[in-house]
Amino acid sequence: MKKDVLLYINDYANDYSYVEKCSRGEYPAHHLWGIDHLYGDYDICFARIIKIKSYPRISLLLNNLLIFFLYAWRVEIIYSALPGYTFLFLLCKKLHIRQYKIITIVHHPTSKILFPEVYNKLLFISSFVFNKYKSLPNAEYLFWGGDLKFYATYNKKNGNFKYDFISAGKTYRDYALFEKCMEKLRCSYITFGSKNSSKNEISYVDLMHYYNRSRFVVIPVIDYGLSMPPVLCGLTSFIDAVMLGIPLLMADNTLIGVDIEKEGVGLLYHAGDEMDFEEKARKILAMSESEYRKMRENCFAFSEQYNYDVFCTTLLQILKTV
Repeated sequence: MKKDVLLYINDYANDYSYVEKCSRGEYPAHHLWGIDHLYGDYDICFARIIKIKSYPRISLLLNNLLIFFLYAWRVEIIYSALPGYTFLFLLCKKLHIRQYKIITIVHHPTSKILFPEVYNKLLFISSFVFNKYKSLPNAEYLFWGGDLKFYATYNKKNGNFKYDFISAGKTYRDYALFEKCMEKLRCSYITFGSKNSSKNEISYVDLMHYYNRSRFVVIPVIDYGLSMPPVLCGLTSFIDAVMLGIPLLMADNTLIGVDIEKEGVGLLYHAGDEMDFEEKARKILAMSESEYRKMRENCFAFSEQYNYDVFCTTLLQILKTV
């Protein structure tokens, strides 16, 4: 039986080599957004993406044209982690030229969702962002959980810590506040992503080893204020932390949409507030071993409920029913 052809659009982990990396345990599979689970049911095409970082609008226009003219007549389904890259498919469908199935992941509250009614499904990985669009009949919340199999290899089994805190990530991070407070508190810490490099400083596997030597994960996000629109950030670090059972100290403006204090996996501080950061850091450092162990257990409980297998099962159901 001939399989429907599904076009997958993303600007990273966007070729089959990443599927192979994940199968070898070199990379967590949730960065594939479910593509690795769809091969049995669909013929997968990876969209070719041209990256022109200095000219994002030109890049967006060129990629819309390139992707459409390369794949428009070869595919039946478009599954995208980038809403802006589906415009010509949406237009084609709206004009009744061809009736594609179009599903996209929406990350940020400021994402430009053109022709929202034309999508078969808009999937929101943040409950915070979903709440702004939940009136749309085709909107659905689907949390982006972590790859249980990948993290099972790295879950720490003892309490021999080299660092009090670790922070990894490049998007809108407030490393100035974080490092200033760490020095004042005389804490041992390490960061990856604070050097403004366009590339990751170490491999994902190496990063896991540093996580395992750290007691807490910090996700410091800048105070957006009125100067810039807020974006969803820190989600990858959040998933790393809960999957490894490492309690969090996190800014309150990540837009992840998970109440970490209610879930019992960490503490929130007010973004940009140095005094509040110090207070929460002291508080989390002062936890007893039993309190720390309980937070670790809560992290694992959260991961059992929200993980990549759950994400993929739901995604496949959606694709089969829309």
